[in-house]
Amino acid sequence: MSTYNLIKALPAIDAAGVTLRREGWTERVHTSTVLWAAGVAASPLARAAAQQVFRQIEGRQFAVEPAIDVPPLEAEVSGGPGSLVDFRTLDKMERRFVWTVRIPDIIERVTGENAKAYPIRVYVGLKSAPTEEERVQLAIDELERTGAFDRTWLMVTTPTGTGYGNYAAAGALELLSLGDCANVAMQYGARPSPISLDRVSEGRKQVRLLVDALHAKLAERPADRRPNVILFGESLGAWSSQDAFLDQGTQGLVD
Repeated sequence: MSTYNLIKALPAIDAAGVTLRREGWTERVHTSTVLWAAGVAASPLARAAAQQVFRQIEGRQFAVEPAIDVPPLEAEVSGGPGSLVDFRTLDKMERRFVWTVRIPDIIERVTGENAKAYPIRVYVGLKSAPTEEERVQLAIDELERTGAFDRTWLMVTTPTGTGYGNYAAAGALELLSLGDCANVAMQYGARPSPISLDRVSEGRKQVRLLVDALHAKLAERPADRRPNVILFGESLGAWSSQDAFLDQGTQGLVD
């Protein structure tokens, strides 16, 4: 890497160090290691070391948290009864996403109105199916199983680099719609966003496949029986979800 490119990369490298420290990696991951991971050190040994760090970080994301080590109790979320997504294939972030759904009791207490339905949350992880195409098909099948296409709102959430889907944003939609909504997310990485920039193309491809599959599915239904589709992304997920429509202009979103 040239000196000029190294200087340009320093803010992102520093941000990566901050993120890793926040995740509890102060003792194991130093900024110099992130420099290797960013490609500053070009030797095979340095690249191998960086890959080892990546594997350790990704291993933490796939760890099981004691509070969410059992499947959800409701069929409307992935991993629950009758789900096509095996709960054991969902990692820490994905389990948080399906477990934090706003149940009707919460919706009614917050809004003071009767809930219309139990909100749907679908999440397909990297371990849920071996290929992008199979993961997309699994997401579509899971949406169909839960009755998501009959809801008024359908939000497509593109997660951050770790696989984190913003459950506060998902919860806001659930409250505002009185539960008459569904949310679908798919994992494309398991590292903090600052060191997941190499995963943007993967995220972009996956979002494009999912949007195309949703388009085909909704085209089979009468216009008055299609949900309103919302696209939501945060951090690296915002980048990936927008890139899926690159060079298509507003017509890409319309399509």
